[in-house]
Amino acid sequence: MMIYSLVVSILALHTVESANILTIVPFPSYSHEAPLLNIAEELANRGHNLTVITTRLPNKPIKNYRTVDISETYNHFSNLYNIIGFSFQKQWNPMQMINFFPYVIYHLCDFELGLPNVQEFIRTANQTSYDLVIIEDLMFASYFGLVHKLGSPPVVGVTTFPPWTLVNRYMGMPSNPSYMPELFIGYSDEMGFTERFFNTLFHYYTVYLSRLAISPLQERVLRKYFGPDVPSAEEMEYNKSLVLMPADLSISYAAPVPPNVIRIGPLHIEKGKPLPSTIQRWMDESENGVAYFSLGSNMKGTSLKEEKRQAFLDAFAKFPKIRFLWKFEIEDTLTNEVPKNVLIRKWMPQQDIFKHPRLRAFIYQGGLQSTEEAIYHGVPMLGVPLFSDQPFTTLKIVKEGVGLRLRLDDVTPKTVYEALNRLLTEKSFKENALRLSNLQRDQLVTPMESAIWWIEYVIRHKGARHLRPKSLDLSWYQYYLLDVYALIISILLVAILSFYKILKVCLSVCCSSKKKVKTT
Repeated sequence: MMIYSLVVSILALHTVESANILTIVPFPSYSHEAPLLNIAEELANRGHNLTVITTRLPNKPIKNYRTVDISETYNHFSNLYNIIGFSFQKQWNPMQMINFFPYVIYHLCDFELGLPNVQEFIRTANQTSYDLVIIEDLMFASYFGLVHKLGSPPVVGVTTFPPWTLVNRYMGMPSNPSYMPELFIGYSDEMGFTERFFNTLFHYYTVYLSRLAISPLQERVLRKYFGPDVPSAEEMEYNKSLVLMPADLSISYAAPVPPNVIRIGPLHIEKGKPLPSTIQRWMDESENGVAYFSLGSNMKGTSLKEEKRQAFLDAFAKFPKIRFLWKFEIEDTLTNEVPKNVLIRKWMPQQDIFKHPRLRAFIYQGGLQSTEEAIYHGVPMLGVPLFSDQPFTTLKIVKEGVGLRLRLDDVTPKTVYEALNRLLTEKSFKENALRLSNLQRDQLVTPMESAIWWIEYVIRHKGARHLRPKSLDLSWYQYYLLDVYALIISILLVAILSFYKILKVCLSVCCSSKKKVKTT
């Protein structure tokens, strides 16, 4: 504790004077918003002046903090199913997910940058001198037109996914498909030949999609709102100063990381608050503990097919001494079918539930932040992945021995019962959950302290260009040394050809000499 206090005191000495910081929170989902909004609020509390373009407005006024409201994006996002056929209320395979991705980001950027209050902000933005821009690092490259309009202050990205190819390539972070699993494909870092084969194909398809779909679409939005006189979207994407990566090694795999990418751990873990009295009593009075079921902030329980909902309820009923909490958006829908040991609410204070000592298991869809919360509190998990990074995350918890994974197609009363029974009876799951919790918590300072220090470091050092790997300035053939290999191969070929020619001449001379000897 003394060491921690000393480190925090040293960090406090290395702060910067009040800076003007623009934070851009463009994705309409709590799991994407929370890390950036928490950073923005903490920076404001430390005396910096924050302007936040955000899909989620704060519940209360915050000093030094003003917002540009883009919360209308939630309605537009819900309408994407009618525009491009995408919805978070369906299950998607990896190819479907990666193919939808460029168009989801394109439609979000095009809609948000066209909002009247955003256009007004763009028109007047250069009236304030900004020292830094913070943005979600998820290919929102068209927003860099705004950064250019502000005079190109340093940019810090914040990832809301584990490491993946689309982010890695812009920071000089190697992506090797032999042992680094692609995010949407759902492999671990231990792959057999078949998995490495498909992982490699998916890796290069992702790179192809980035160059030929994502970048051109972002370029189109950039030119639409910022004109022809700004650098390309891809060029500006390469100029980020730093990326903060909340997914630490408790939730992702070891990989080489350049100095401009910082693993910091979860940024959204909250201090405990009292539970609502009904939930508090429900958990306190449980005979053998509680299991909590939630499909996260995007996928709704109402989107589950009736047979799958009933499968969970039938399985829960087989544990009469265990109580269940289920976040389900329309409470009345299941009223006549709910077993006595199941309490349903359309909203649950998830992090406060995790803190309760009688919580024994967490059933969920495999979202990154929910996984981080469960790990932090040492709770075993049953993952039912649906799309995006969820197969990746749930396989990680299986590999670590922290939980089990069940495909949605395989959900039946029997499979859910068997999985839950293992989680509740085999001690190794709890032991491994506590081990991973210790790993996540074992840091010199908190993730938020680390994030703030690095952000202020970038401001102090005017963009911290010394952290940027030179590999980002190399062309692809230079990066892979193809020009060097070509020269080496050319020299070897010339040497071999020369040797062949010399040998041929020598043999010719020798043969000629032998013929002359025989003639004489």
